[in-house]
Formats: sequence, structure tokens, C-alpha cells
Amino acid sequence: MTNHWIDIRNSDVILVMGSNAAENHPMSFKWVTEAKDKGATLAELANCMTEYPQELVNMPVKDQPPIESVPALQDAIAEVEQVFGDEGRILVRYSGTEKKIRLLVECKDAGVAREQVEKLAGAVRETIGV
Repeated sequence: MTNHWIDIRNSDVILVMGSNAAENHPMSFKWVTEAKDKGATLAELANCMTEYPQELVNMPVKDQPPIESVPALQDAIAEVEQVFGDEGRILVRYSGTEKKIRLLVECKDAGVAREQVEKLAGAVRETIGV
């Protein structure tokens, strides 16, 4: 993807070629999906999105079982969601091209984001991490 999301919000037409924007940019692309579902334009939707500091950790894994089948990771996700309430976002997914798991945490406080992504990373290390 060569355009920034801010550029795209000013577009009348969005054309994605040779890429899967939903996989490569899942946190951002979910806003595109919601806009489409509501009949809104991307520009209208971008006005309501609050940007938070992000922490992203990519970790090698020995296996890629369904995330919901890893109890320690599910527990860590639930704990982070409890900490954030409605004031943060979490995305945990496997890479589609590498044997890695991607942990993305966003919240108002960068320090809290770092602490919480480390909680997720610890659960990965204890279970499926290399």
C-alpha cells in the first residue's frame, strides 16, 4: 500500500491492487468495512476515529493453533480487555506469510500500551513462542 490512510479518506474511489488491505492493515480496514455497512463514506468515518499510541510486537511461534485454543493467551487477552474497557484496542493475529504472531495494542497511555502488549507477549512465550 503506497497511500497513507489520510490520503485515502479524501478519495472518491478506493482501488486496491496486488494487496489484501484487510489482511495487511486490519485495524484500519475495519473502519472501511464499517463505513460501507452504514452507507457512509470513508471521510465521514475517519472523523470519528480516535488515534491512540500503538505498541506492536511480532513474535516467532513454533505453531499456529487457533488463537481461541490457547487458554493462557485467551486469559491474557481478557485481562487486557478488562484494563482497557472502551478506551483501547487489541488485535492478535498470525502472519499470513511468516511463522509469527502479531500483537497490536492501542490505548490512550503509551506506557500502559507497552505494559499490556508485554502481558500478551508473555503468554505467547509461555505457550506457542519459540
